[in-house]
Amino acid sequence: MRELKLFDPSRRPANWLGHIREDEYALFFKDERSGQELKSDGSIPAESTCLIASSLDEALNIAQARVDADPILRCDIYDSHGKANPPLATIVHHTKSAENTAATGWKRIWFGIALVPVGLPMIVYDWRQDWALIWPAFFGIQIVAAGVRLIFWGMGTIENSRRSAAVLRSKLAATRPH
Repeated sequence: MRELKLFDPSRRPANWLGHIREDEYALFFKDERSGQELKSDGSIPAESTCLIASSLDEALNIAQARVDADPILRCDIYDSHGKANPPLATIVHHTKSAENTAATGWKRIWFGIALVPVGLPMIVYDWRQDWALIWPAFFGIQIVAAGVRLIFWGMGTIENSRRSAAVLRSKLAATRPH
């Protein structure tokens, strides 16, 4: 593992991508809530840096150890192409990691499915009253819209979770000897 400045005008090339090999991985640490760039020890850096690990296993181990030591940290792990692609993995403290799992996605979907039949009768009731009451239709539309939003949010969460897991599995399979 080594620390690398993201930009150093005294080296050639000056940016960090010219100094990472194909089989190395970059770890970027930030504050989990605000997104502010941090060093791996949780301090604010004087200059932007990243850690370079020689394997994905090493990168995952380093990230998990640092995040476990300081729960405000979030670590994004990138391959040698850098931030041109989404991170291979994002490591957060275990107390925050349940936010974007497939289980959370399914909970959102089921809650959204439960909201839709609550709002629809309100709309139908006001429609049968020739829209005279207005409020049942207004609240019914809001409830149905919230349900649909939760369903789509849950589907996106599940897809994101699956895609992240698939990318990580493929990278792990590629780095491990057969």
